Amino acid sequence: MADEIDDPEEFGESVLPAEVSEAAVPMALSQLQPWHHPRKQYVRDRQWKLYTERLVERLRDQNNIPSGVVKYLTLPGIDFFDVEVIGTAVADLGLRLEATGFLAEAEKESIRARSQFRTESLVKRGLIEDTSMTFPYRFEDLGHLKSQAYREIKTRAPFDVVNIDACGSIAPPTAQQPTRIINAIHELLTIQFSRSRKKWLLFLTTDARNENLSQPVREALKDAIRQNSAASAEFRDGARSLLSGDPDADIEAALAGAEGGDERFLQFFSLGFSKWILHNANAVDWDVKSRQFYCYGPQDAEHPTMACMAFEFSPRPVPMQDLFGAVENQAAPPDNSTDYSMQALQRASSMDNLDLYLQENPQICAEFAANQRELLVAAGYQAAALEQYDTQFS
Repeated sequence: MADEIDDPEEFGESVLPAEVSEAAVPMALSQLQPWHHPRKQYVRDRQWKLYTERLVERLRDQNNIPSGVVKYLTLPGIDFFDVEVIGTAVADLGLRLEATGFLAEAEKESIRARSQFRTESLVKRGLIEDTSMTFPYRFEDLGHLKSQAYREIKTRAPFDVVNIDACGSIAPPTAQQPTRIINAIHELLTIQFSRSRKKWLLFLTTDARNENLSQPVREALKDAIRQNSAASAEFRDGARSLLSGDPDADIEAALAGAEGGDERFLQFFSLGFSKWILHNANAVDWDVKSRQFYCYGPQDAEHPTMACMAFEFSPRPVPMQDLFGAVENQAAPPDNSTDYSMQALQRASSMDNLDLYLQENPQICAEFAANQRELLVAAGYQAAALEQYDTQFS
């Protein structure tokens, strides 16, 4: 059951059905969208699917997936392509996927009808469970502890895979707390850490430009880098080189210089957000492995601005000392673990630019273009959209 509501007035309008202002007519699927792109299909396959398969396989082999159901939290958009790809991967491993989604546009009847159609089709194909739900809320609503979105997620948590595919910034300069993605991420982490004692994945895709990230959040990410730089000369030297191109630069000068252009800012954001995640997880005894990062840019952009990051969370063993001496307390084994801060630095430094990669590898681009086209056809896109797609990517 969901948590009890402390104040009936807080229940308010957040749980009332949206006022119907239009008929639930089918959408005209005749226009391409930004996520209908070979590079997006590359991210779905080589990041989201790949790391999900690896994690779920390990959890399955450890008998750590209750009832054989993998729990997935997502922002599916109107097409549910990520759900389809992840659901197929999970089904191929002999397991089942329960998808929980946020689709704020589903307050519109046409979008809601599209969402229901896609959900039902994936259920019929055996790719998701019939307990899967898509809520007509914004992901940012999770930042409000008394919101219906927060209550629903707290009821359905913990999740094995979380995929936050955001088209905008995690903290726009004009957004007020807690109506920001970074606040929602913080509350989601709190729920996950308190509810789970097994590994889980977080994917974050977000637009990272200097002008669209609030100054307080930018300073917080800098502080996360500063803290690690003060504790590790190796990290400090690597961060200075990454952010300024000069390993001998002062760390403050490097941080200031990273705000001068989109390319450096993207690397600063990726490193700073990674360190924000790592420091906060470390405080509650969780480790965070940074997986391969990718990036790409808007059409005709000189530099990439979209960061595609992946993190795997692992709870640390809980040591228990015998306070009364009935058993001999053994010394802890030596710590041979990976330096996750240096790993995050390496991921931010070697972030693959998918625009360049696919341009330089036309055969690979053609493969993912074909895969994306298959998804469009199966999802019911009309001839006009397919012709536009073929013109652009064939």
